[in-house]
Amino acid sequence: HDKYGVNVSCYVYYQDEGFCLDDCTMKFQSEFKQNMDWLRFGFHSFDPETMYGADGNSDILEDYSKTVTCLKKVVGGGTNVIRLHGYRASYSEVLDIMSDKQLPVTGLFCADDSRRSYYLDETESAYIYCHDEYTDEENGLRFIATDLRIEYIENVDKKIKEFQTDAWNNQLNDLVVFTHEWAVDD
Repeated sequence: HDKYGVNVSCYVYYQDEGFCLDDCTMKFQSEFKQNMDWLRFGFHSFDPETMYGADGNSDILEDYSKTVTCLKKVVGGGTNVIRLHGYRASYSEVLDIMSDKQLPVTGLFCADDSRRSYYLDETESAYIYCHDEYTDEENGLRFIATDLRIEYIENVDKKIKEFQTDAWNNQLNDLVVFTHEWAVDD
């Protein structure tokens, strides 16, 4: 961050493999708070098995609220622009998390490819993929394209050279890069 101005957002599960955010230490909360301008934490899903959007009949608001409460305790807050697991949620589920009293969602990061994200139709999803961003005017919700997924890049030097081509002209002064923590290595 200090060298390049990178902002980092970490999207978390409420629980995974016997660990729960409620068990997390508050020891580093002040340090996290001091770095909130560039290091943020947000909701991803209740756990790795929970996928929203299948029938729109989930406990997403309860899952989201529990996670946000823990993030407030552990890191001092959270981000309201999130990346949901699998980029999936029904229209009603998205409205639910937009209505959260603690930290209403205002934006969603979308897929790094042309698949549909959340409740958007194929045309809206294609628009995001080509134009980098889309706003659902009716609900005031921003959808932001993910530009790169690190674990899919085979040749980093070649990818960096691509940035000089017209293929990257749709950027709105940002480059949204995504990876899973298991894919980060030395």
